[in-house]
Amino acid sequence: MDGISATGRSFGRVAAPVARASRSAVPYLLLFGAIGYNAGLAFLNARGLRLSEAHVAVTELAILFVTAMFLMFRWGKLGPQRPFVIASFCVFLFLFAWVTVANGALFMRTPREFAIVCMFYLVGTQCPPERMLKAFRLITVVTVAVLLIEGFSVPLYVWLFQPADYFANTRGIEKFSLDDTGLFRNSLGFAGRFSYGLFGQRRLSSIFLEQVSLANFAMVLTIFAVAWWQRMGRGDRILFSVAVVLMILSNSSRTGTALCLLCALGYWAFPKLPKSLYGAAMPALLVIAALLFYRPEQGFTDTLSGRIGHTVGLLARMDLSDLVTGDVANIARTGDSGYAYLVYATTVMGLIYFWIFTWVLLPGDSAMDKRFAYGALLFICVNLMVGAAILSIKVSAPLWMICGCLAAQAEAARAAKPKPPPLFRQVGAA
Repeated sequence: MDGISATGRSFGRVAAPVARASRSAVPYLLLFGAIGYNAGLAFLNARGLRLSEAHVAVTELAILFVTAMFLMFRWGKLGPQRPFVIASFCVFLFLFAWVTVANGALFMRTPREFAIVCMFYLVGTQCPPERMLKAFRLITVVTVAVLLIEGFSVPLYVWLFQPADYFANTRGIEKFSLDDTGLFRNSLGFAGRFSYGLFGQRRLSSIFLEQVSLANFAMVLTIFAVAWWQRMGRGDRILFSVAVVLMILSNSSRTGTALCLLCALGYWAFPKLPKSLYGAAMPALLVIAALLFYRPEQGFTDTLSGRIGHTVGLLARMDLSDLVTGDVANIARTGDSGYAYLVYATTVMGLIYFWIFTWVLLPGDSAMDKRFAYGALLFICVNLMVGAAILSIKVSAPLWMICGCLAAQAEAARAAKPKPPPLFRQVGAA
Protein backbone atom coordinates (compact mmCIF):
# COMPACT_ATOMS: atom_id res chain seq x y z
CA MET A 1 0.00 0.00 0.00
CA ASP A 2 1.12 3.58 -0.47
CA GLY A 3 2.57 5.71 2.29
CA ILE A 4 0.72 7.56 4.95
CA SER A 5 -1.44 10.27 3.42
CA ALA A 6 -1.72 13.85 4.56
CA THR A 7 -4.86 12.88 6.44
CA GLY A 8 -2.96 10.14 8.20
CA ARG A 9 -0.19 12.56 9.21
CA SER A 10 -2.69 15.04 10.56
CA PHE A 11 -4.66 12.37 12.42
CA GLY A 12 -2.85 13.01 15.69
CA ARG A 13 -3.73 16.70 15.57
CA VAL A 14 -7.42 16.34 14.72
CA ALA A 15 -8.38 13.15 16.54
CA ALA A 16 -8.11 14.63 20.01
CA PRO A 17 -10.76 17.37 19.59
CA VAL A 18 -13.15 14.89 18.01
CA ALA A 19 -12.49 12.36 20.76
CA ARG A 20 -13.10 14.91 23.53
CA ALA A 21 -16.49 15.61 22.02
CA SER A 22 -17.33 11.92 21.61
CA ARG A 23 -16.62 9.98 24.79
CA SER A 24 -20.10 8.48 24.97
CA ALA A 25 -20.55 4.78 24.18
CA VAL A 26 -24.11 5.43 22.98
CA PRO A 27 -23.24 5.75 19.24
CA TYR A 28 -21.59 2.32 19.23
CA LEU A 29 -24.42 0.72 21.22
CA LEU A 30 -26.83 2.17 18.65
CA LEU A 31 -24.71 0.69 15.86
CA PHE A 32 -24.66 -2.73 17.54
CA GLY A 33 -28.41 -2.52 18.09
CA ALA A 34 -29.14 -1.54 14.48
CA ILE A 35 -27.08 -4.46 13.15
CA GLY A 36 -27.95 -7.13 15.70
CA TYR A 37 -31.47 -6.47 16.97
CA ASN A 38 -32.95 -9.23 14.79
CA ALA A 39 -30.55 -11.75 16.31
CA GLY A 40 -31.53 -10.61 19.80
CA LEU A 41 -35.24 -10.87 19.08
CA ALA A 42 -34.79 -14.26 17.41
CA PHE A 43 -32.92 -15.52 20.48
CA LEU A 44 -35.84 -14.46 22.69
CA ASN A 45 -38.33 -16.00 20.28
CA ALA A 46 -36.38 -19.26 20.36
CA ARG A 47 -36.57 -19.26 24.17
CA GLY A 48 -40.37 -19.38 24.04
CA LEU A 49 -41.25 -15.67 24.00
CA ARG A 50 -43.50 -15.68 20.94
CA LEU A 51 -42.90 -12.46 19.02
CA SER A 52 -44.80 -10.79 16.21
CA GLU A 53 -44.17 -8.16 13.54
CA ALA A 54 -45.27 -5.52 16.04
CA HIS A 55 -42.39 -6.43 18.36
CA VAL A 56 -39.91 -5.94 15.51
CA ALA A 57 -41.41 -2.56 14.62
CA VAL A 58 -41.40 -1.39 18.24
CA THR A 59 -37.77 -2.48 18.67
CA GLU A 60 -36.67 -0.53 15.61
CA LEU A 61 -38.66 2.50 16.74
CA ALA A 62 -37.02 2.25 20.15
CA ILE A 63 -33.58 2.32 18.51
CA LEU A 64 -34.57 5.40 16.50
CA PHE A 65 -36.04 7.07 19.60
CA VAL A 66 -32.82 6.59 21.57
CA THR A 67 -30.90 7.85 18.54
CA ALA A 68 -33.04 10.98 18.42
CA MET A 69 -32.57 11.58 22.16
CA PHE A 70 -28.80 11.23 21.82
CA LEU A 71 -28.77 13.75 18.97
CA MET A 72 -30.83 16.20 20.99
CA PHE A 73 -28.29 16.07 23.83
CA ARG A 74 -25.47 16.59 21.32
CA TRP A 75 -27.37 19.19 19.29
CA GLY A 76 -24.74 21.91 19.41
CA LYS A 77 -21.92 19.55 18.39
CA LEU A 78 -23.40 17.91 15.30
CA GLY A 79 -21.29 19.81 12.79
CA PRO A 80 -21.92 22.29 9.98
CA GLN A 81 -23.98 19.84 7.90
CA ARG A 82 -26.69 19.60 10.56
CA PRO A 83 -29.01 22.21 8.94
CA PHE A 84 -28.74 20.51 5.54
CA VAL A 85 -29.47 17.07 7.00
CA ILE A 86 -32.48 18.33 8.98
CA ALA A 87 -33.80 20.23 5.96
CA SER A 88 -33.34 17.14 3.79
CA PHE A 89 -35.37 15.02 6.19
CA CYS A 90 -38.12 17.65 5.99
CA VAL A 91 -38.01 17.35 2.19
CA PHE A 92 -38.52 13.58 2.45
CA LEU A 93 -41.37 14.13 4.92
CA PHE A 94 -43.01 16.53 2.47
CA LEU A 95 -42.69 13.99 -0.35
CA PHE A 96 -44.13 11.31 1.94
CA ALA A 97 -47.14 13.57 2.66
CA TRP A 98 -47.52 14.40 -1.05
CA VAL A 99 -47.56 10.74 -2.10
CA THR A 100 -49.93 9.88 0.76
CA VAL A 101 -52.47 12.52 -0.30
CA ALA A 102 -52.11 11.77 -4.02
CA ASN A 103 -52.57 8.02 -3.55
CA GLY A 104 -54.93 8.02 -0.59
CA ALA A 105 -52.70 5.46 1.15
CA LEU A 106 -49.98 5.55 3.80
CA PHE A 107 -46.57 4.00 3.22
CA MET A 108 -44.82 4.42 6.54
CA ARG A 109 -41.48 2.97 5.47
CA THR A 110 -40.53 6.24 3.74
CA PRO A 111 -40.15 8.45 6.86
CA ARG A 112 -38.59 5.56 8.79
CA GLU A 113 -35.94 4.83 6.15
CA PHE A 114 -34.86 8.43 5.69
CA ALA A 115 -34.88 9.00 9.44
CA ILE A 116 -32.33 6.17 9.66
CA VAL A 117 -30.15 7.75 6.97
CA CYS A 118 -30.24 11.25 8.44
CA MET A 119 -29.92 10.34 12.11
CA PHE A 120 -27.12 7.82 11.76
CA TYR A 121 -25.16 10.26 9.61
CA LEU A 122 -25.39 12.76 12.46
CA VAL A 123 -24.51 10.07 15.02
CA GLY A 124 -21.43 9.30 12.94
CA THR A 125 -20.20 12.87 13.35
CA GLN A 126 -19.78 12.08 17.05
CA CYS A 127 -17.51 9.08 16.43
CA PRO A 128 -13.72 9.47 16.15
CA PRO A 129 -12.12 7.18 13.53
CA GLU A 130 -10.11 5.08 15.98
CA ARG A 131 -13.25 4.17 17.95
CA MET A 132 -15.11 3.34 14.75
CA LEU A 133 -12.33 0.88 13.98
CA LYS A 134 -12.76 -0.76 17.39
CA ALA A 135 -16.53 -0.96 16.90
CA PHE A 136 -16.28 -2.57 13.46
CA ARG A 137 -13.59 -4.94 14.74
CA LEU A 138 -15.95 -6.22 17.44
CA ILE A 139 -18.92 -6.49 15.07
CA THR A 140 -16.78 -8.40 12.58
CA VAL A 141 -15.49 -10.85 15.18
CA VAL A 142 -19.03 -11.59 16.40
CA THR A 143 -20.37 -11.93 12.85
CA VAL A 144 -17.61 -14.35 11.83
CA ALA A 145 -17.99 -16.41 15.02
CA VAL A 146 -21.73 -16.85 14.47
CA LEU A 147 -21.09 -17.52 10.76
CA LEU A 148 -18.77 -20.40 11.66
CA ILE A 149 -21.37 -21.83 14.03
CA GLU A 150 -23.98 -21.62 11.26
CA GLY A 151 -21.65 -23.24 8.77
CA PHE A 152 -20.33 -26.11 10.86
CA SER A 153 -22.96 -26.64 13.55
CA VAL A 154 -26.44 -26.06 12.14
CA PRO A 155 -28.23 -27.62 15.18
CA LEU A 156 -26.51 -25.14 17.53
CA TYR A 157 -27.29 -22.19 15.24
CA VAL A 158 -30.94 -23.26 15.01
CA TRP A 159 -31.10 -23.77 18.79
CA LEU A 160 -29.82 -20.21 19.27
CA PHE A 161 -32.09 -18.41 16.82
CA GLN A 162 -34.75 -20.71 15.32
CA PRO A 163 -34.71 -18.61 12.11
CA ALA A 164 -37.62 -20.37 10.40
CA ASP A 165 -39.90 -19.85 13.42
CA TYR A 166 -38.74 -16.26 13.87
CA PHE A 167 -39.54 -15.21 10.30
CA ALA A 168 -42.81 -17.13 10.35
CA ASN A 169 -43.89 -15.31 13.53
CA THR A 170 -42.57 -11.82 12.72
CA ARG A 171 -42.79 -11.62 8.92
CA GLY A 172 -45.48 -14.14 8.05
CA ILE A 173 -43.08 -16.11 5.84
CA GLU A 174 -44.11 -19.73 6.00
CA LYS A 175 -41.59 -22.46 6.75
CA PHE A 176 -40.40 -24.57 3.85
CA SER A 177 -42.40 -27.77 4.15
CA LEU A 178 -39.66 -29.96 2.66
CA ASP A 179 -37.00 -28.82 5.14
CA ASP A 180 -36.83 -29.67 8.82
CA THR A 181 -33.54 -28.00 9.75
CA GLY A 182 -35.22 -24.89 11.18
CA LEU A 183 -33.28 -22.53 8.89
CA PHE A 184 -34.94 -19.60 7.14
CA ARG A 185 -36.26 -20.84 3.81
CA ASN A 186 -34.53 -18.12 1.77
CA SER A 187 -31.12 -19.29 2.99
CA LEU A 188 -31.58 -22.86 1.76
CA GLY A 189 -30.81 -22.20 -1.92
CA PHE A 190 -32.02 -24.41 -4.73
CA ALA A 191 -30.63 -26.44 -7.58
CA GLY A 192 -29.42 -24.28 -10.45
CA ARG A 193 -28.96 -21.14 -8.36
CA PHE A 194 -25.50 -19.59 -8.43
CA SER A 195 -23.41 -20.90 -5.55
CA TYR A 196 -19.75 -21.15 -4.58
CA GLY A 197 -20.65 -24.43 -2.89
CA LEU A 198 -18.73 -23.68 0.30
CA PHE A 199 -21.59 -25.09 2.39
CA GLY A 200 -23.48 -26.88 -0.34
CA GLN A 201 -26.50 -24.96 -1.58
CA ARG A 202 -26.94 -23.15 1.74
CA ARG A 203 -26.35 -19.41 1.87
CA LEU A 204 -25.24 -18.34 5.32
CA SER A 205 -26.64 -15.35 7.20
CA SER A 206 -24.84 -15.18 10.58
CA ILE A 207 -26.37 -12.65 13.01
CA PHE A 208 -28.49 -11.15 10.22
CA LEU A 209 -30.57 -14.37 9.92
CA GLU A 210 -31.28 -13.76 6.23
CA GLN A 211 -28.74 -13.80 3.45
CA VAL A 212 -29.34 -10.44 1.73
CA SER A 213 -28.32 -8.43 4.77
CA LEU A 214 -25.11 -10.42 5.29
CA ALA A 215 -24.11 -9.83 1.65
CA ASN A 216 -24.78 -6.12 2.00
CA PHE A 217 -22.88 -5.93 5.27
CA ALA A 218 -19.90 -7.63 3.58
CA MET A 219 -19.91 -4.80 1.03
CA VAL A 220 -20.12 -2.12 3.75
CA LEU A 221 -17.28 -3.86 5.59
CA THR A 222 -15.18 -3.84 2.40
CA ILE A 223 -15.78 -0.11 1.94
CA PHE A 224 -14.82 0.49 5.58
CA ALA A 225 -11.67 -1.64 5.31
CA VAL A 226 -10.54 0.07 2.10
CA ALA A 227 -11.00 3.51 3.68
CA TRP A 228 -9.34 2.63 7.01
CA TRP A 229 -6.62 0.36 5.56
CA GLN A 230 -3.71 2.71 6.26
CA ARG A 231 -4.76 3.05 9.87
CA MET A 232 -5.04 -0.69 10.50
CA GLY A 233 -2.42 -2.94 11.97
CA ARG A 234 -1.60 -6.29 10.40
CA GLY A 235 -4.07 -8.12 12.64
CA ASP A 236 -6.99 -5.93 11.61
CA ARG A 237 -6.07 -6.19 7.93
CA ILE A 238 -6.07 -9.98 8.15
CA LEU A 239 -9.32 -10.01 10.14
CA PHE A 240 -11.27 -7.80 7.74
CA SER A 241 -9.88 -9.45 4.61
CA VAL A 242 -10.66 -12.98 5.81
CA ALA A 243 -14.07 -11.92 7.11
CA VAL A 244 -15.15 -10.37 3.81
CA VAL A 245 -13.95 -13.34 1.75
CA LEU A 246 -15.69 -15.80 4.10
CA MET A 247 -18.94 -13.81 4.07
CA ILE A 248 -19.03 -13.54 0.29
CA LEU A 249 -18.11 -17.19 -0.37
CA SER A 250 -20.53 -18.56 2.21
CA ASN A 251 -23.30 -16.23 1.01
CA SER A 252 -22.75 -16.81 -2.74
CA SER A 253 -23.55 -13.19 -3.53
CA ARG A 254 -22.88 -12.25 -7.16
CA THR A 255 -23.37 -8.53 -6.59
CA GLY A 256 -21.26 -8.69 -3.45
CA THR A 257 -18.45 -10.47 -5.25
CA ALA A 258 -18.30 -7.88 -8.01
CA LEU A 259 -18.56 -4.83 -5.75
CA CYS A 260 -16.05 -6.07 -3.19
CA LEU A 261 -13.51 -6.73 -5.93
CA LEU A 262 -14.12 -3.30 -7.49
CA CYS A 263 -13.76 -1.57 -4.12
CA ALA A 264 -10.54 -3.44 -3.34
CA LEU A 265 -9.09 -2.53 -6.74
CA GLY A 266 -10.30 1.03 -6.26
CA TYR A 267 -7.97 1.47 -3.30
CA TRP A 268 -5.35 2.79 -5.71
CA ALA A 269 -7.68 4.41 -8.26
CA PHE A 270 -10.26 6.22 -6.12
CA PRO A 271 -7.90 8.84 -4.58
CA LYS A 272 -6.91 9.96 -8.08
CA LEU A 273 -10.50 10.72 -9.12
CA PRO A 274 -11.92 14.21 -8.54
CA LYS A 275 -14.83 14.85 -6.21
CA SER A 276 -16.60 16.55 -9.12
CA LEU A 277 -17.37 13.09 -10.53
CA TYR A 278 -19.57 12.16 -7.55
CA GLY A 279 -22.65 13.62 -9.19
CA ALA A 280 -22.13 11.71 -12.44
CA ALA A 281 -22.14 8.25 -10.89
CA MET A 282 -25.86 7.49 -10.75
CA PRO A 283 -26.84 8.96 -14.16
CA ALA A 284 -23.85 7.29 -15.81
CA LEU A 285 -24.68 3.91 -14.29
CA LEU A 286 -28.32 4.12 -15.36
CA VAL A 287 -27.33 4.97 -18.93
CA ILE A 288 -24.79 2.12 -19.05
CA ALA A 289 -27.35 -0.30 -17.58
CA ALA A 290 -29.95 0.73 -20.18
CA LEU A 291 -27.51 0.26 -23.05
CA LEU A 292 -26.14 -3.09 -21.87
CA PHE A 293 -29.04 -4.86 -20.19
CA TYR A 294 -32.42 -3.40 -21.19
CA ARG A 295 -34.44 -5.46 -23.65
CA PRO A 296 -38.12 -4.40 -23.91
CA GLU A 297 -39.24 -7.93 -24.73
CA GLN A 298 -37.29 -9.56 -21.90
CA GLY A 299 -39.04 -10.54 -18.67
CA PHE A 300 -37.53 -10.95 -15.21
CA THR A 301 -34.79 -13.56 -14.77
CA ASP A 302 -32.87 -14.34 -11.59
CA THR A 303 -29.49 -13.33 -12.94
CA LEU A 304 -27.53 -10.15 -12.35
CA SER A 305 -28.15 -8.93 -15.91
CA GLY A 306 -31.80 -9.97 -15.69
CA ARG A 307 -32.33 -8.03 -12.46
CA ILE A 308 -30.64 -4.92 -13.85
CA GLY A 309 -32.67 -5.16 -17.08
CA HIS A 310 -35.82 -5.54 -14.98
CA THR A 311 -35.02 -2.33 -13.07
CA VAL A 312 -34.43 -0.33 -16.24
CA GLY A 313 -37.63 -1.77 -17.72
CA LEU A 314 -39.68 -0.67 -14.70
CA LEU A 315 -38.32 2.86 -15.03
CA ALA A 316 -38.93 2.91 -18.78
CA ARG A 317 -42.58 1.88 -18.37
CA MET A 318 -43.47 4.54 -15.79
CA ASP A 319 -45.96 7.17 -16.89
CA LEU A 320 -46.21 10.82 -15.82
CA SER A 321 -48.48 9.96 -12.91
CA ASP A 322 -45.95 7.50 -11.49
CA LEU A 323 -43.17 10.08 -11.74
CA VAL A 324 -45.14 12.98 -10.25
CA THR A 325 -47.37 11.35 -7.62
CA GLY A 326 -45.74 7.98 -6.99
CA ASP A 327 -47.68 4.74 -6.83
CA VAL A 328 -48.11 3.14 -3.40
CA ALA A 329 -50.13 0.25 -4.84
CA ASN A 330 -47.23 -0.87 -7.03
CA ILE A 331 -44.47 -0.65 -4.42
CA ALA A 332 -44.89 -4.34 -3.57
CA ARG A 333 -43.89 -5.22 -7.16
CA THR A 334 -40.50 -3.51 -6.91
CA GLY A 335 -38.75 -5.98 -4.58
CA ASP A 336 -35.85 -6.36 -7.01
CA SER A 337 -35.56 -2.71 -8.01
CA GLY A 338 -34.55 0.02 -5.60
CA TYR A 339 -34.78 2.78 -8.20
CA ALA A 340 -38.41 1.95 -8.99
CA TYR A 341 -39.11 1.62 -5.28
CA LEU A 342 -37.83 5.14 -4.60
CA VAL A 343 -39.86 6.63 -7.45
CA TYR A 344 -43.08 4.88 -6.43
CA ALA A 345 -42.57 5.81 -2.76
CA THR A 346 -41.25 9.39 -3.12
CA THR A 347 -41.81 10.36 -6.81
CA VAL A 348 -38.99 11.07 -9.24
CA MET A 349 -38.13 14.14 -7.17
CA GLY A 350 -37.44 11.85 -4.22
CA LEU A 351 -34.97 9.82 -6.25
CA ILE A 352 -33.26 12.97 -7.55
CA TYR A 353 -33.10 14.54 -4.10
CA PHE A 354 -31.74 11.38 -2.52
CA TRP A 355 -28.95 11.51 -5.06
CA ILE A 356 -28.26 15.19 -4.34
CA PHE A 357 -28.28 14.42 -0.61
CA THR A 358 -25.72 11.65 -1.09
CA TRP A 359 -23.60 13.76 -3.40
CA VAL A 360 -23.44 16.67 -0.93
CA LEU A 361 -22.65 14.61 2.17
CA LEU A 362 -19.98 12.27 0.81
CA PRO A 363 -16.57 13.58 1.93
CA GLY A 364 -13.77 14.28 -0.54
CA ASP A 365 -10.93 16.09 1.24
CA SER A 366 -8.44 13.23 1.47
CA ALA A 367 -7.49 9.90 -0.07
CA MET A 368 -9.32 8.17 2.80
CA ASP A 369 -12.47 10.20 2.07
CA LYS A 370 -12.40 9.36 -1.63
CA ARG A 371 -11.84 5.67 -1.02
CA PHE A 372 -14.94 5.63 1.11
CA ALA A 373 -16.97 7.95 -1.13
CA TYR A 374 -16.39 6.11 -4.41
CA GLY A 375 -16.91 2.76 -2.71
CA ALA A 376 -20.18 4.02 -1.23
CA LEU A 377 -21.25 5.42 -4.62
CA LEU A 378 -20.67 2.06 -6.28
CA PHE A 379 -22.51 0.27 -3.51
CA ILE A 380 -25.53 2.58 -3.51
CA CYS A 381 -25.89 2.90 -7.28
CA VAL A 382 -25.43 -0.79 -8.09
CA ASN A 383 -27.41 -2.09 -5.14
CA LEU A 384 -30.43 0.01 -6.06
CA MET A 385 -30.43 -1.93 -9.33
CA VAL A 386 -31.27 -5.17 -7.54
CA GLY A 387 -33.28 -4.04 -4.50
CA ALA A 388 -33.74 -1.46 -1.76
CA ALA A 389 -31.94 -3.28 1.05
CA ILE A 390 -29.47 -0.42 1.43
CA LEU A 391 -32.28 1.56 3.10
CA SER A 392 -32.76 -1.03 5.86
CA ILE A 393 -31.40 -0.15 9.29
CA LYS A 394 -28.97 -3.11 9.28
CA VAL A 395 -27.18 -1.71 6.22
CA SER A 396 -27.98 2.00 6.20
CA ALA A 397 -26.94 2.66 9.81
CA PRO A 398 -23.31 1.50 9.51
CA LEU A 399 -22.84 3.04 6.05
CA TRP A 400 -24.04 6.50 7.05
CA MET A 401 -22.29 6.40 10.41
CA ILE A 402 -19.01 5.90 8.54
CA CYS A 403 -19.91 8.83 6.29
CA GLY A 404 -20.63 11.10 9.25
CA CYS A 405 -17.44 10.02 10.99
CA LEU A 406 -15.30 10.95 8.00
CA ALA A 407 -17.17 14.23 7.49
CA ALA A 408 -16.46 15.23 11.11
CA GLN A 409 -12.81 14.27 10.71
CA ALA A 410 -12.53 16.40 7.57
CA GLU A 411 -14.13 19.35 9.37
CA ALA A 412 -11.72 18.95 12.31
CA ALA A 413 -8.77 18.83 9.90
CA ARG A 414 -9.90 22.04 8.22
CA ALA A 415 -10.34 23.73 11.60
CA ALA A 416 -6.84 22.63 12.68
CA LYS A 417 -5.13 24.28 9.72
CA PRO A 418 -3.39 27.56 10.64
CA LYS A 419 -5.30 30.55 9.37
CA PRO A 420 -3.49 33.21 7.31
CA PRO A 421 -2.93 36.53 9.07
CA PRO A 422 -5.34 39.38 8.27
CA LEU A 423 -4.64 41.20 5.02
CA PHE A 424 -3.79 44.53 6.69
CA ARG A 425 -1.00 42.87 8.67
CA GLN A 426 0.46 41.39 5.51
CA VAL A 427 0.41 44.81 3.86
CA GLY A 428 1.96 46.47 6.91
CA ALA A 429 4.72 43.90 7.05
CA ALA A 430 5.48 44.46 3.40
